[in-house]
Amino acid sequence: MVRLRRLGPLALGAGLATVALIAKGGTELATATWTEIAVTLVGAAIAIVALLYAPTRQRRWGGVTLALLGALAAWSALSIAWSVAPADSWAEANRLASYVALMAAAIGIARLAPERGRAALTAVLVACLAICVIALFEQSFPAATDSTSVLARLREPLGYFNALGLMAALAVPACLWLGARRDGPPGVRALGYPLLGLALITLVFSYSRGALLAMAIGVIFWFAVVPLRLRGLVVLLSGALATVAVTAWAFSQDALAKDRQPLADRIAAGHSLALWLVLMLVVLMAVGMGVGWLSERRPLSPQVRRISGVVAICLVALLPVAGIVALSLSQRGLPGSVSNAWNSFFSTSATAPSYGPDRLTATGSKRGSYWREAEQVWSQDKLLGAGAGGYATARLRYRNDAVDVRHAHGYVPQSGADLGLVGLLISLGLLVAWLVAARRSTRRPGLGPWAGAEGTTMADPVAAEAPTRPMTERLRAWPDSVVRRFRGFDRNRIGHRARATYGAAGSASAIDAVEIARLELLTLVAVVITFGVHSAIDWTWAFPGTALIALLAAGYVAGHGPLADLGARRSAPVERRTAAAVATAVIALVAAWGIWQPLRAQNAANSSQALLAEQRTGDALLLARDAVRRDPVSPDPLFQWAAVESQAGHRLTAVAILQQAVRMQPENPETWRELGTFELDTLNQPSAAYAALRAASRLDPKSPTLNQERIAAYRRLPRRPGKATPAKAAPAKGKAKATKAKSKSAKAGAQTPTAVAAKCRSFVRKAQGQLRSGGVKASKAAKKRAKLSKCQALLRRLGG
Repeated sequence: MVRLRRLGPLALGAGLATVALIAKGGTELATATWTEIAVTLVGAAIAIVALLYAPTRQRRWGGVTLALLGALAAWSALSIAWSVAPADSWAEANRLASYVALMAAAIGIARLAPERGRAALTAVLVACLAICVIALFEQSFPAATDSTSVLARLREPLGYFNALGLMAALAVPACLWLGARRDGPPGVRALGYPLLGLALITLVFSYSRGALLAMAIGVIFWFAVVPLRLRGLVVLLSGALATVAVTAWAFSQDALAKDRQPLADRIAAGHSLALWLVLMLVVLMAVGMGVGWLSERRPLSPQVRRISGVVAICLVALLPVAGIVALSLSQRGLPGSVSNAWNSFFSTSATAPSYGPDRLTATGSKRGSYWREAEQVWSQDKLLGAGAGGYATARLRYRNDAVDVRHAHGYVPQSGADLGLVGLLISLGLLVAWLVAARRSTRRPGLGPWAGAEGTTMADPVAAEAPTRPMTERLRAWPDSVVRRFRGFDRNRIGHRARATYGAAGSASAIDAVEIARLELLTLVAVVITFGVHSAIDWTWAFPGTALIALLAAGYVAGHGPLADLGARRSAPVERRTAAAVATAVIALVAAWGIWQPLRAQNAANSSQALLAEQRTGDALLLARDAVRRDPVSPDPLFQWAAVESQAGHRLTAVAILQQAVRMQPENPETWRELGTFELDTLNQPSAAYAALRAASRLDPKSPTLNQERIAAYRRLPRRPGKATPAKAAPAKGKAKATKAKSKSAKAGAQTPTAVAAKCRSFVRKAQGQLRSGGVKASKAAKKRAKLSKCQALLRRLGG
């Protein structure tokens, strides 16, 4: 059991890192499908173990948060019915289903090991720092990793700069906790120093401004609520100074700071970078060991601690003042600098900054245009939105350039465009529920700054009996509870708290087991806040590698419950627990099956395409129809089915299938484009093709490919003669009949296959009715039957 407790967090962190490496941005269907299925099944298994073996608390802590996340996933699945891109909505629902499973697993871990908050922090550290080590290794040894990158900005192994920066930022609060905590072996605590240096180096080399902002806010929160400020400040300053030294050297090397450098120069500079990194790790480890030794052998006096704490608080308070003074002395002045930064960030016509180190000081961004497009998409249906994942398709009619973007780079604009007001309200409820759960889990059993004005413990008989009191009594007691909470805003109490916090800055206090657990939970909250700030300005919520780490931390905090409630447990009846476990298993299996279907459809369509290339039309047709049955909301299987029917000679059937795709997704320019190009290139119907391509251009007016195809169809439209042709002498009587017959045959030859088939169908219906009713003379019946057989044969050849 002891070995499992030690290896469990390491295995969990390695699993999260593996998911991040395989899934990357979650845009590749195959990798996203298998990682989502794995997360769903493993998460459900952990939740089932918790249901069967973990004692049930007096309240089901975290249940409301989990239920609201499930409601968000369910609403995303329901949006398939009205989505402009139902296939993308299905993919979003699958991703959220795996998120729900991981949240359930995190709550289950909190039930199984409520005293093991450090296990969750260890998993976060292992997952984040494993990615950082791989990224720095690829930067240091580009030849060993077969790197073909031409950009100096670090983005691998995740494939996205800002996601890598966020991964490093998520590790910073955990590194501060590891290096500043008072419990644990000295060597383990000293590891916080070099690990923080690795995280900061990776963050800076990613040039991610959003990740730097998120890290700063997360660190400020950590220092505000965790009473290990002096220790944490030593860890942070040591890592920051080492990072500045290595970064200053790296930015002076063109092979590391500039794009498109020769591979030989990058290899030489990378080897030097590796030596710098090793030296940094050794120095920081020595600093950590030295600080730990000094703090144990020669602890600071309370007066020195208090003075140091006051100085640290003053320095932190002076940082924004120094920034304001610097802006005031700049060329634009303070108002001009703030206005310029605001306009550069939110402007809809701003250009993206360069990928060099100067990006860290730039304020320009394309988010203004993305958010504006999201607002325009949302305005079309404010209640329901365009459907989960529909922003990528719906924005095409509003974009100002030809750049394809899948996400609005912000959770709020993305959710508003996709899920409407309903989705935003569910998301707001989820945020509020988690904040309430986090406050409940991190609240001191007694009074404290994070606990509020009047903390309660389970020793309080009123608090202990509250969960079992009838609902009517709790409702009657609610006004008194509100009054007690508002007393915390009394100015005398606030002043007393401020003086107490100022006086206790840097003071040493005994830390018991409950306080240690509380600090671990507060650090997990800082991790979640870091992720939340970054997701507000980027699309990392849809990035599985970063989102799963944040969900692990959020789920553990929400499912932990009050610190004083660790021993107050009771076991639910085994029948109820077994029924809940069975229901969880069934839901997980159904969700995994649903996640698998789009990939099955894609595999069937790819196999059909391969068989079609081998001229095995019958087998290709069976697989194409099977792909449509597996994924009935995606147009891609329909496109493959139409291609098979076309090659089999059934062109009218192919047109009907493409028209079905248009009816299924009339707001998707791709369905109109497929129909238009088929009518132009295969059926030689420029008029119908031009109408379809013009509809596609209205939905995506900035697409250069669509505009070229529409112009090509326009050029092939039939033209009226500009001048009347001169009259010619009337031909002889015999020649007149021949000319008339030739004209008829020319007109018949000029008719399109669709027009000929329509006339044949009309004649077949009319002739069959006349022959059945007997209203045709015997002399004409034989001719009608002969013509009827010819029309039927023609329709069979045309596939109609």
